[in-house]
Amino acid sequence: MNNKSFTLIELLVVIVIIGILAGVIMISTSSSIDKANIAKLKVFEESVANNLAANMVSRWKLDQINYPAVNQTPDAWASNTGTLYGTNGLPQLRPSSECVSDGCLLFDGVDDNVNCGNSSSLLFSSIDEVTISLWFKKPSIQSTYPVLFGRGDWNTSNSYSIHTYSNMLNFSMGLSWGGGVSILLSNIQNDVWYNVVGTATATQHRLYVNGNLANTKNTNKADVTSTDSTFVGSGRSGVFFKGQIDDVRIYNSALSSSQIKQNYIAGINSLLSKGSISKEDYNERINTLAYDN
Repeated sequence: MNNKSFTLIELLVVIVIIGILAGVIMISTSSSIDKANIAKLKVFEESVANNLAANMVSRWKLDQINYPAVNQTPDAWASNTGTLYGTNGLPQLRPSSECVSDGCLLFDGVDDNVNCGNSSSLLFSSIDEVTISLWFKKPSIQSTYPVLFGRGDWNTSNSYSIHTYSNMLNFSMGLSWGGGVSILLSNIQNDVWYNVVGTATATQHRLYVNGNLANTKNTNKADVTSTDSTFVGSGRSGVFFKGQIDDVRIYNSALSSSQIKQNYIAGINSLLSKGSISKEDYNERINTLAYDN
């Protein structure tokens, strides 16, 4: 009887084949886990959106630019369709991989904006409670004072906006441009996605940044009576934002701190699933929320 043993080369070939097969199995398993995690994040995001939907007035996801017509972006909740404007080119639709949600708009800082109309549903009285929420990313600090979102002339008391002025990021509702609540713009880094939320009641303004309460101001809110349109990326007076804006929302209630945190977590979950932020950055952001007062 012939006893034939494996040569060293044959053994090495077998080991290599086993290694390749193990690698394929690990990659396949990892891919399945990643897909499952992404699916879980999507379910969580939709759950949060549904929980906050009861008091939503309008939501512009800014992930379409030709619906319901050419150069239009839909109001995903109501009928305040946005129309894209720009003399030297319209706001650019960026892919989901560069955005918080399924897409976002890039504004050139020169003349780009989205006109969302002047519906009375976007006006509020002095006794109304209101929340404005949006995501934005800027490439640099601008020398002008751009409006990210607002209605009316941002320097009058019958308007509202999230805007910058001097070295501040400001939210005002029914107040002139310096009458709202602010934080130092130097706290906002370049090329980083931020979630900014402003809430207003009859007696108080609050400004949240990345889920944390950044500042509070006790102030009486006036009626918002402007007949002007509501804009994303600029105000009526034509100061234009340069950078990306995503998922603009208006609520007819002052969202609680926990609701704002949930919405923010849904956003950073999305960024993590796309690889737009690292796990270390994600964990740091979550830890910051845990220590917020």
